[in-house]
Amino acid sequence: MTLLPPPSSFTFFSYSSMSRHERDLYAQIANAVEAMRGRVDKVVYQRPSQFPNAVAKIMENGAFRIVFRDRKCDNYFEKE
Repeated sequence: MTLLPPPSSFTFFSYSSMSRHERDLYAQIANAVEAMRGRVDKVVYQRPSQFPNAVAKIMENGAFRIVFRDRKCDNYFEKE
Protein backbone atom coordinates (compact mmCIF):
# COMPACT_ATOMS: atom_id res chain seq x y z
CA MET A 1 0.00 0.00 0.00
CA THR A 2 1.45 3.34 -1.06
CA LEU A 3 0.72 6.36 1.07
CA LEU A 4 0.25 9.62 -0.74
CA PRO A 5 1.79 12.77 0.68
CA PRO A 6 -0.70 15.20 2.21
CA PRO A 7 -1.99 17.87 -0.17
CA SER A 8 -0.20 21.16 0.04
CA SER A 9 -2.09 24.02 1.58
CA PHE A 10 -1.72 27.76 1.56
CA THR A 11 -2.55 30.22 4.29
CA PHE A 12 -3.55 33.73 3.30
CA PHE A 13 -3.57 36.46 5.89
CA SER A 14 -5.39 38.99 3.75
CA TYR A 15 -7.72 38.98 0.77
CA SER A 16 -5.32 41.23 -1.15
CA SER A 17 -2.48 38.69 -0.86
CA MET A 18 -4.43 36.28 -3.11
CA SER A 19 -4.09 36.21 -6.88
CA ARG A 20 -7.16 37.09 -8.94
CA HIS A 21 -7.78 33.40 -9.66
CA GLU A 22 -7.57 32.55 -5.94
CA ARG A 23 -9.95 35.40 -5.07
CA ASP A 24 -12.42 34.12 -7.68
CA LEU A 25 -12.25 30.59 -6.22
CA TYR A 26 -12.65 31.97 -2.70
CA ALA A 27 -15.73 33.94 -3.79
CA GLN A 28 -17.27 30.82 -5.40
CA ILE A 29 -16.71 28.78 -2.23
CA ALA A 30 -18.08 31.56 -0.01
CA ASN A 31 -21.19 31.90 -2.20
CA ALA A 32 -21.79 28.13 -2.16
CA VAL A 33 -21.48 27.97 1.64
CA GLU A 34 -23.85 30.92 2.01
CA ALA A 35 -26.42 29.28 -0.30
CA MET A 36 -26.31 25.99 1.62
CA ARG A 37 -26.44 27.71 4.99
CA GLY A 38 -29.55 29.63 3.98
CA ARG A 39 -31.56 26.50 3.28
CA VAL A 40 -31.47 24.92 6.73
CA ASP A 41 -30.28 26.94 9.68
CA LYS A 42 -30.32 24.19 12.26
CA VAL A 43 -30.82 20.43 12.40
CA VAL A 44 -31.98 18.79 15.64
CA TYR A 45 -31.52 15.04 16.08
CA GLN A 46 -34.13 13.28 18.21
CA ARG A 47 -35.22 9.71 18.86
CA PRO A 48 -38.99 9.55 18.35
CA SER A 49 -40.81 7.40 20.92
CA GLN A 50 -42.95 5.82 18.17
CA PHE A 51 -39.81 4.58 16.38
CA PRO A 52 -37.25 3.52 19.03
CA ASN A 53 -34.76 2.27 16.41
CA ALA A 54 -34.85 5.45 14.34
CA VAL A 55 -33.41 8.92 14.49
CA ALA A 56 -35.45 11.94 13.41
CA LYS A 57 -33.64 14.86 11.82
CA ILE A 58 -35.79 17.93 12.37
CA MET A 59 -34.86 21.08 10.46
CA GLU A 60 -35.84 24.58 11.50
CA ASN A 61 -37.54 25.14 8.15
CA GLY A 62 -40.24 22.66 9.19
CA ALA A 63 -39.09 19.63 7.21
CA PHE A 64 -38.02 16.44 8.92
CA ARG A 65 -36.61 13.08 7.97
CA ILE A 66 -36.82 9.74 9.78
CA VAL A 67 -33.88 7.43 9.16
CA PHE A 68 -33.98 3.87 10.45
CA ARG A 69 -30.74 2.22 11.55
CA ASP A 70 -30.93 -0.43 8.83
CA ARG A 71 -31.38 2.35 6.23
CA LYS A 72 -34.19 0.35 4.61
CA CYS A 73 -36.69 3.11 5.18
CA ASP A 74 -35.85 6.77 4.82
CA ASN A 75 -38.97 8.94 4.89
CA TYR A 76 -38.94 12.62 4.09
CA PHE A 77 -41.82 14.91 5.01
CA GLU A 78 -42.10 18.59 4.25
CA LYS A 79 -44.23 21.09 6.06
CA GLU A 80 -46.92 22.46 3.75
